[in-house]
Amino acid sequence: MNDPIHPQSDAAPQPAAFPDYTAPAGARRALRDAAQFDKTDAVAALLLLAAGFVFVQFMLWHPTGLGDAAFFLLTVGVCLCYFRKRGVAMNAYQRALLAVYCVFCAVFLLTADSFVRTLDAIFLILLGAYVVFAACAGRGDAEGGFGLDMANALFALPFSGFLLSPRALLRGGKSKKRTLLYVALGLLAAVPVTFAAASLLRAADNGFDAMLGRLLDRIDLDSAAELIAKLLLTAAIGFYLFGLLYVNASGAEKEQLSPAAYAQRRERLHIAPPAFVYAAATPLLLLYAAFIALQLDYFFSAFAGRLPAGFSYAEYARRGFFELFAVALINLFVILCMGVFTCRQADRRPAALTVYTVALSACTLLLLATAFSKMALYIRAYGLTRLRVYVAWFMALLALLLVAVIAKQFAPRFRAVTCMGAVFIVLFGALCFSNVDGVIARYNIRQYVSGARQTLDVEELMRLSDDAWIPMLENYDAVAAAYGSYDGDLYFTDDAGNMFGYNEADAVEGAPRTFDEVCRDKLAYYRNNPEKTFSLTGLRVKAMLERLRFGEKAA
Repeated sequence: MNDPIHPQSDAAPQPAAFPDYTAPAGARRALRDAAQFDKTDAVAALLLLAAGFVFVQFMLWHPTGLGDAAFFLLTVGVCLCYFRKRGVAMNAYQRALLAVYCVFCAVFLLTADSFVRTLDAIFLILLGAYVVFAACAGRGDAEGGFGLDMANALFALPFSGFLLSPRALLRGGKSKKRTLLYVALGLLAAVPVTFAAASLLRAADNGFDAMLGRLLDRIDLDSAAELIAKLLLTAAIGFYLFGLLYVNASGAEKEQLSPAAYAQRRERLHIAPPAFVYAAATPLLLLYAAFIALQLDYFFSAFAGRLPAGFSYAEYARRGFFELFAVALINLFVILCMGVFTCRQADRRPAALTVYTVALSACTLLLLATAFSKMALYIRAYGLTRLRVYVAWFMALLALLLVAVIAKQFAPRFRAVTCMGAVFIVLFGALCFSNVDGVIARYNIRQYVSGARQTLDVEELMRLSDDAWIPMLENYDAVAAAYGSYDGDLYFTDDAGNMFGYNEADAVEGAPRTFDEVCRDKLAYYRNNPEKTFSLTGLRVKAMLERLRFGEKAA
């Protein structure tokens, strides 16, 4: 059967069978009712609850790189031990994904960039769920329904076994301990509803308000609310993780799915007649052809590195860039819809659909290349920022994915989904391990020191994470001079992570006026918050600041 986006490859191997986790609710209910637990399940449920606490305490409330890495490594360690006890063997494809997972856990220990850490955490959550699914389902590659696999791994499976963790902790017993556990969970679940009702009753009656107010005055409500929130989130995460692990490893629904099931679902989506699809896409292609022909000088000047008459760098790059980028995203959506909804005849992909897909992909690549050239022109004139780096990275990713789409049209046996996954992992690894903020700071400072730019945007530097402090301290004199001559508002981060500004009006209140004072404040911040040094960047910056304190300029 055909892939929803790409032609079918007859040579692509398919697993003999893998579980149908899209079974009716009744089948899942039967699985929950028939679930039997042993000591291994109880230990796994307990350890995954501990992992949930680590996530809540050290990723949500008090984020540290060490806590992030501990959560993901503890989770995968529990899963691997559980697999070994249950006899789940991993093939080469699954072990390769597991190796990628472990490598990306190191990101939390290498960078202080909270945005990169967040992206890495999302990636590891998605990858971890898929690795568990793939190991238990016997997947040997990403072809033939990767999207449905991800939906099952993230949603269908974990939530179908969401309430199994408490039973596993008690190993299915019917003793009083089981009843007490359910009572405790019920009381915990009643807390938010009770608080909401109490608030409404206080507003309705002054006497009840006064009585409840005297009672609540004796309770630290902030601490109590925080504790309750932590307990609820810990339980939810632990239940989710155990549901994911247990339902996957049990394989209770294997009999309900064959490799043809995904293909049948995709077939049901083929509802648009080819004539309708081609008629809808043709005006779009003609519009792009006319647009490109009429706007060659304006939109493609960036390829030659020059500006059209009457435009500044900022006007030219911003206006043309966002327009081209938006059109590229529209094209991607159209390509996806064409592949998913176009009807097939005799289970064969229409040749015209291939032509339209290639044409739209080529137009999108041309627009992306133009937008990328305009962004490069803007960077040469004004330097790097986070937004410019992330947008350029995303455009490069889209371009390579489109190349894979085009290749699939001419080579049906080409493993496009696997290739796309590999491309994403490589590019995402480059983003995570390249020290983005350090690259931004080093490039902008080098441009300033070399004379290519007359000013250094000190405010932008100060907004970056601690990764930017290494090149700043390596070029201490240049940054100190730029800081001293900067006449705008400067922004820093206080101990609570809040941004606030320093300007001439604030200076009388003790705000840092020189870069030396900023460095002293930064060193004091590290000493008062030792958890901020739980990364390679934090350790390096603290060591460099300590050397500067004794008169050395940084190596």
